[in-house]
Order: sequence, then C-alpha cells, then structure tokens
Amino acid sequence: MLEEFDTGHPVVPCIESDYFARIVSAFVAGGQGAQGLVGDAPSVLVDADPVCSFAVAWLEHASALIGSAPAGSCSSPPAP
Repeated sequence: MLEEFDTGHPVVPCIESDYFARIVSAFVAGGQGAQGLVGDAPSVLVDADPVCSFAVAWLEHASALIGSAPAGSCSSPPAP
C-alpha cells in the first residue's frame, strides 16, 4: 500500500512552515535516530513508528499551545 500526504499545508494552523524539520530535529536530539553523512550528503535515519508517534504528540502539543494563545495570535509554539 502506498499513501501520499499533502505536506504543502500545515495540519496545525499558524505553525511555522519548517515544522517537519523541527519535529525530526527534536526527535533526534532526544537520542532517537542517527545523523551522519551518506557519501557527502548530510542524512538522518529514524525508525518510522517511533518518529510517527513522536510527531503526533508534538503536533497535538503545538495545537494545544496555539489553541490557548490569545485570539488573533499566531506565534509559533516551542517544541515539546
């Protein structure tokens, strides 16, 4: 089975456009996954199931922070 997701529009309103990179960076900074070079290319290797669960929690946290912000405020939340 192949699924394609539209990542052109954020799933959480008002979130910065680099949210995907922020999620993966936070995941790797937490000690999961690996970073290094593949040839000359900077690369990141993560297991799909754990990073997916982490991303869902990250987005839920971000959504809760944005939802509790004053009306009309669209400041980006810190990483959970």
